[in-house]
Amino acid sequence: MKTTRRNSKVYTLFRSLPTLPLAPFTTVAGTPLMGHVNGFGALWVTLMAVDAVGNPGSISIVGDDTDNQPQQATGDLLVVNRNYLYDGGVNWDRWRSASETNLQSQSGDGAAIVTAPGQDVVSNAPVAGTLATVTKAAPGAGACHVITSISFAVSAVAAAARTTITLSSAGSGSMVHSIGPVLIGDSKLITFSGLNYVAADNAAVTLAFGAAPAGTNFQSVAMTGYIATA
Repeated sequence: MKTTRRNSKVYTLFRSLPTLPLAPFTTVAGTPLMGHVNGFGALWVTLMAVDAVGNPGSISIVGDDTDNQPQQATGDLLVVNRNYLYDGGVNWDRWRSASETNLQSQSGDGAAIVTAPGQDVVSNAPVAGTLATVTKAAPGAGACHVITSISFAVSAVAAAARTTITLSSAGSGSMVHSIGPVLIGDSKLITFSGLNYVAADNAAVTLAFGAAPAGTNFQSVAMTGYIATA
């Protein structure tokens, strides 16, 4: 760069590089880095990651063909050509469409929190006189169950007294309700939908009656939900 003075006016002149460099390089601090690409004055620009004092480093370019992309170090470039979703921890995951494969995965990985992913259902309808209970097993470290609906029913051959039903998970609060009394020959079904019961990390979830029915009566339970991953 050269500065000239004419009639008390300052003009700044830039010297462009005549050819494109073959590899990344640095220049003296404050010196413009320019080069001609064609005869019409178009310019090229070199991007480079540098440390706190300006020394050159490597550029991190991340593709969009895998999930769990790590956060980049300060100064690195994160280059993606499709949208990613932040998992709230340390990684970025690809968006998921509502395809059969994604819905059947029953996973929250890559699903925006504005909509729930595919869900599964577990249920139990044992023989007469048997306690109805169902459990979704612990999903493993770094994952948790999200319960979206529960239902429970009693069929009474003999009159049935009021009975409690509890949705519970270690490390989370419990949801307790009751059903009954139920008259002879009658049945009652209660369903709660639109729930968003989030269990603790790697915790099982259980839905169960508080006591077994009379020997001639029946109970049944069911719950739906999905697994959210870290």
